[in-house]
Amino acid sequence: MAVAVAGLTAVAWWIGGRGHSPPASHPLDTPTAQAAYRRGLEAAHDGRYIESLPDFRAAAEARPDMWNLHHDYASALLNAVHQGHLHLGHAEFVLRSSYERVRLLHEGLAQLDAAERLARDPHDRAQVYRTRAQILKAWGLTWNAFLDYRTSQWADTTWRESARMADAFTDLMEHPTRQGD
Repeated sequence: MAVAVAGLTAVAWWIGGRGHSPPASHPLDTPTAQAAYRRGLEAAHDGRYIESLPDFRAAAEARPDMWNLHHDYASALLNAVHQGHLHLGHAEFVLRSSYERVRLLHEGLAQLDAAERLARDPHDRAQVYRTRAQILKAWGLTWNAFLDYRTSQWADTTWRESARMADAFTDLMEHPTRQGD
């Protein structure tokens, strides 16, 4: 759930004007690439992450130089890992194979690595670190998540929410019996 929130927050932030505008002659300006990205955003917003993957892949391939496309694609991949559905009255993963879920995890982390390399603005880099921290936390890699939460805080010291999340996670690690996120 935290991954979904982070992914949708990043999308809303990018659509709201923080993202870099593509050059006029770039392939993302084509109606096909734009339509693919919009379809990916819509599907992800509706919780249909697996369905969004081909469209995000097309957008990321059309604009391999944009950090936020890699970030959005990574968020969709990482949310697809946990996408569930009801089958005969039981909640199940859509992807039933552990191998396939781990493969998507690796692909999602690789896309976050690409986003990290491309992000130039401190806030953009902080967003990538925070998303990775949330993923690592969800997979039980507590110390790795801790490091990325703090790296997010240090990447953009003006982003108070990032510092708050890092502090809350530190508190949770120090006092694991307390309730909290």
